[in-house]
Amino acid sequence: MGTPRQKQWTWIVFGVFLTSCLPLTIRADEGAIQKDAVAKSTFGETVKMPVNYHRSMLVVVSEQGVAGVRFLDAFERGNKTGNGVVGVSYEWRFQGREADAKEQTGRGRVFAKLKNGEVQKGTFDVQCGPMSLTWSYRQQKSGVVAFDPRNMSVHSLADNYFTERKGDPLHKPVDLRRFLQAEANSNGSQMGAPVYYEDCAVVVKHPSGLAIFEFGEPFEVETDKEFPHYGIPFHSRFLSPGKPTREHNGEVYEERFLQGGFIKSQLNLEAGPLQMEWSQGDQSLGWIYYAPEQTPVWIVEKGSLETLIAVLSTPHKSEETKPAPILEKAP
Repeated sequence: MGTPRQKQWTWIVFGVFLTSCLPLTIRADEGAIQKDAVAKSTFGETVKMPVNYHRSMLVVVSEQGVAGVRFLDAFERGNKTGNGVVGVSYEWRFQGREADAKEQTGRGRVFAKLKNGEVQKGTFDVQCGPMSLTWSYRQQKSGVVAFDPRNMSVHSLADNYFTERKGDPLHKPVDLRRFLQAEANSNGSQMGAPVYYEDCAVVVKHPSGLAIFEFGEPFEVETDKEFPHYGIPFHSRFLSPGKPTREHNGEVYEERFLQGGFIKSQLNLEAGPLQMEWSQGDQSLGWIYYAPEQTPVWIVEKGSLETLIAVLSTPHKSEETKPAPILEKAP
């Protein structure tokens, strides 16, 4: 219960924390807040993305290259009364865009000092090679990252895509370059992305437009009482330039025998010409599957949805002659 189906020899286990974040858009250096300095990743319009430390990794794409970030070892010190230190460690992989670029790796830590439950100071930059995200504290096992969507793109994957998995020779870490190249060189293999339903929106870039999915209240489907199964209603929109918005209301669900076989199921999220496979997790989360070269996916807070749609729908200044940094066509 709570794990997605096996996809191409790999078990995917992941999820994303979902809820609003504290409104931190300040940069902190050497543990001290600088209220008059705005973080690089929050200059201009920002998008906020929830992250669960123990189940997901992030893929960050920018002009400089692509990075994978995995959070580890969340900690709290003396915080029973809301007057302590909270934070999380992380590790990163970075790959430059140059053909001969070598992958770099590193580690870091972010933290916040609380007073009466409010953030007073801390270190908030998640540095991954030459790129950085702005982190904010929510609770011990989860947080939120913020980024400027015109200069950076952030996607979610299962945390076990970050590195090799002992005892599983068929599992391989994600090739970060998959997020730099569109359809050419793609083998079409899908990877899983975790999504919490509450206050969460999924945005998918399709060749003919943008698909947006928002979720309702989960429902339980009839199955073995020992292993409850849940479905979820959804509302989708498909936005195409110069065409009316196409909207759709539907639901996805699955029922299984204890041996893993299906009794009945409806597994496709639909929006316009796009169909995206879903599988259940539990009452609060599920998984979607995608190939980043073909249909990149963003999972963001609903409060950031319209900002992201506007950015993805508006050409960059140089887009007539140069692809946007989010996704480039391979030669």
